[in-house]
Amino acid sequence: MARPTVCLSFDFDAISAWLTGWSSGRDRPTAVDISRGEFGARVGAPRLLELLKKYDIEATWFIPGHTVDTFPQLCKRVREEGHEIAYHGYAHEVDPTPEEEKRIFNQVIASLKRATGCNPVGHRFPGLDLADHTIESLIKRGFLYDSSLMGDDFHPYRVRIGDRWSSNGPYIFGAETPLVEMPFSWYADDWPAFTFSWEPFRYAFTSVETIYQYWKRQFDFMHKHVKEGVFTICMHPQVIGRGHLITMLEDLIRYMKGRVNVRFCSLQKVALEYNKAHPIARETKSG
Repeated sequence: MARPTVCLSFDFDAISAWLTGWSSGRDRPTAVDISRGEFGARVGAPRLLELLKKYDIEATWFIPGHTVDTFPQLCKRVREEGHEIAYHGYAHEVDPTPEEEKRIFNQVIASLKRATGCNPVGHRFPGLDLADHTIESLIKRGFLYDSSLMGDDFHPYRVRIGDRWSSNGPYIFGAETPLVEMPFSWYADDWPAFTFSWEPFRYAFTSVETIYQYWKRQFDFMHKHVKEGVFTICMHPQVIGRGHLITMLEDLIRYMKGRVNVRFCSLQKVALEYNKAHPIARETKSG
């Protein structure tokens, strides 16, 4: 990773984001919620694919099984246009049990293979947190990287397992695993800034110019201060695909491409480079 790197990533949740009520705070989706997800597939994703083609950018698309089963031709197009396909659960599950997670992994990977021919090596957790059993499952299934944690801003690192903590003693860090973490942040995510929710009421229509400056300043800091830095932006077609936001994204792409020596590539490519440059000293065995 000899150059500053930008990784554009898209959580292509479509309708699945609304099915569990996690996104809206409701116990069931409404027709309006479903239409918001439908926009992501009908309008947002095709717009983004055209934008990426225009600037010859390879991105990473985290695609839930529900999305690939509902919109198989569109997901096939994502792959045919040269983008990485990565794992994002089936229907935005929150905190599944180990048995539920095993079933979901099998179902999603089968759907992705059927529609796109891909066996994903990247993972972004669709719910609230990674559990030890999730990390173990990813390692056993041969995943290369995760992109769910926030322990750094511009450097990949190793996911740990077996952390321990209490309220009356220090935090004990567990063992590093072969799994690479490609960190992201809410500060480089379109959902918290631009997504409206009724329950609990959350009016989140942040100024487009404000978010442009958030993302630009993060990139500028990396470009100036962080050797071989990696800036990962997390976006959702049903959000960033809106006209006023996709034009902001295009402005940002043009700005970043105008800086010296910057490259755009998939998270998978960066994780492979990290593995090569920082081989893990020992294999981690889960108990």
